[in-house]
Amino acid sequence: MVVKVKEKTMTNKRFWLVILVMVFGMMVAGCASIEPMSNEAIRKYALSSNPANFGNFQYYVSRDIVLTYVSSVAQTTAVGQISIHRDIIQLLSSTPGVVLDRRQNENGNAMLGVAFEASDYDLLWFVQDFTKGGTFFYLAFTNEDRQEIDYGGNIYSVSYEQATGFGASISRINPFSKFRKVKKMGFEKTEPILLYEEIVKESKSRRNLQGRKL
Repeated sequence: MVVKVKEKTMTNKRFWLVILVMVFGMMVAGCASIEPMSNEAIRKYALSSNPANFGNFQYYVSRDIVLTYVSSVAQTTAVGQISIHRDIIQLLSSTPGVVLDRRQNENGNAMLGVAFEASDYDLLWFVQDFTKGGTFFYLAFTNEDRQEIDYGGNIYSVSYEQATGFGASISRINPFSKFRKVKKMGFEKTEPILLYEEIVKESKSRRNLQGRKL
C-alpha cells in the first residue's frame, strides 16, 4: 500500500513538473517577437555599419516553401523506359535558419545567404527587392520567370504550397512551434519574405531608500 502511494506521489510530481516546464516555455516564448527583415530592422540594429551582426539573429520564412528537383535516367536494360526521380525539399515557416553569408547582386541590392540545415554550403539566398513592395528580403531566383533557384548545385523549381507529411502536421499543431507566430503576421498568402526573431530580455530591480539621520 505504501509503495502504491509513493508511486502515485511520484507520478503527480512528474505531471506538475511537466506543466511547470510548459508554462515556463510559454513565458520565455512570449518574450520573443518575429518581424520582417527590412530597412526598419537594419536601422534599428545599425546593420549597415555592422553587417556581421546579420548573423546574430534567428531567421524564418513567412510561409512554406517547396523545392522540387526532377532527374531522369534512361534504362539501358529496357528500351524506351525512363526512370524519373523527384527530390522534394520542404522548408516550413517554423524552420529556423542562420545567415552565413552576405553579398550584393548586380543591381547593388543586399543579399543574405541563409542555412536551414547543417551544411554550411547549401544556402537559400534572399535579396532586398524594392520592386516588390516594401524593403523586405525575397527569395532570390536563378530564373524568376521559371521560378527556379540553385540549391546545392542543382536547379530546383519553387512553389509555395503548404508542406505536407507527418512532421509538417506536428509543427502546425505544436503550441511551442514558431508556426503560430509566423501565421499571425498575415503573410501566408503573399510571396515569402525573410523574417527574424527578436528576443527581448527585461530585468527589474527594486530597493527602498534607507533615509539619512542627523
